[in-house]
Amino acid sequence: MSLPIKPWAKGSFPEGEGVILEVWLCRAPTGQMFAMHRPQSKEDHEMLMSWPSGGLEQAAVGLLTEAVRREAILDILIKETKEPGFIQELTEMEPGDRDAWAQEMAEQLQALLGKTVKDLAPGAFKDALEMMLPRDG
Repeated sequence: MSLPIKPWAKGSFPEGEGVILEVWLCRAPTGQMFAMHRPQSKEDHEMLMSWPSGGLEQAAVGLLTEAVRREAILDILIKETKEPGFIQELTEMEPGDRDAWAQEMAEQLQALLGKTVKDLAPGAFKDALEMMLPRDG
């Protein structure tokens, strides 16, 4: 199956189903980032609930995919800042050379994200428990 044409429709369409998740970001004075999300509408919630696992796994994969893509874009922009004209160089590269560069950068990104996930996982589980376990009193 091919990827549906973007922007994806909300609700059901011939190539699949789409929902909108709203993501809130909060930056503390220390620079620490916090995030949460929810379906944008009742219809989005209902669509998610109709998916396997109530959409939990699909939302997690979608949000993670977008986070990794954002990091890849950030890496390219940092490279362009350090080496003005780099993005133009990418457009002029042979496809095989560009793919090799992308693979090398992907490996560096995997290492960075592995460290980031290791750092974030304890707090994420603490937050998840606070959200899911009954509160005293």
